[in-house]
Formats: sequence, structure tokens, C-alpha cells
Amino acid sequence: MAPQRKRPGSPSVLEELAALDRQEADLAARRRELKERRVTEIGKAFEAAGLLGINDAQLSRIIDAAKDLVKQVPAP
Repeated sequence: MAPQRKRPGSPSVLEELAALDRQEADLAARRRELKERRVTEIGKAFEAAGLLGINDAQLSRIIDAAKDLVKQVPAP
């Protein structure tokens, strides 16, 4: 099988791989950021619930119910 020639103006395989590596790194960083933010938001919810007199078990049930409702919303 003859080697394929690179089309003028098209990125090389190594350039495409490098671009994909950068995208993966960006996605991993975004995933970490979102996980950290989720932990912070959950902590704030538990703190606010405590101020309102809602115990952790009650809040956990509320959060679970909210998750179930979100799952029922049709995707756009």
C-alpha cells in the first residue's frame, strides 16, 4: 500500500494528535473545575439547610428528589 500524501493546507497527523491532546487537557481541567464547584455548592446547601433547621437526612432526600425531577425533563 502506497503512503498517502498530505493534502496542501491540511494538518499533519502529529498536529491533529497535539490538538486532540490539548482538547483532552482542557476538558479534564473543566471537569475538575465543575467537580470542585459541585462540592462547594453541595456544602453551601447543607450549611443553608442547617440554618433553616433542615437536617442532613432531610436535605439528602430533597436533593435526591430534585435529581429525579431533573432526569424527567426531556433533553432539548
